[in-house]
Amino acid sequence: MSEVSVFDNILGWMKKLLSKIDFDAWLRKIGITSPEIIKSIKYSFIAFFAGFLFKKYFRFILMCSVIIIVLSVLLHAKDILSINWDSVKSILSFDPTKTTVENLVVNFFHWVKNNLIVFIVLSLSFLLGYKLG
Repeated sequence: MSEVSVFDNILGWMKKLLSKIDFDAWLRKIGITSPEIIKSIKYSFIAFFAGFLFKKYFRFILMCSVIIIVLSVLLHAKDILSINWDSVKSILSFDPTKTTVENLVVNFFHWVKNNLIVFIVLSLSFLLGYKLG
């Protein structure tokens, strides 16, 4: 038996198998739509590269962040740099009167519950990127 005929047999078997599987019905059965799949694929690529870059450049990013924060605090303390904390809080949508650690945790788990597939894809992609990084 030649390699071409083995390949043709495998390809024919896979085509027959795939023609019998109704992917649209299967996706409807588990409640996933095509836009959700596309969104999950996009997020998986982003999470993979974020995990990859996180492992490769963690020290550099951490040191740059620490230096920038320390310089900002020192410049703000010497009145060289003026930081409008109300604007920072509004940009970050952070309201100290309404936001507590408990609310943040509850909101995070609520988001995970509503976007379980996206969360799983993001987590696995990030871990894979981190492992390969």
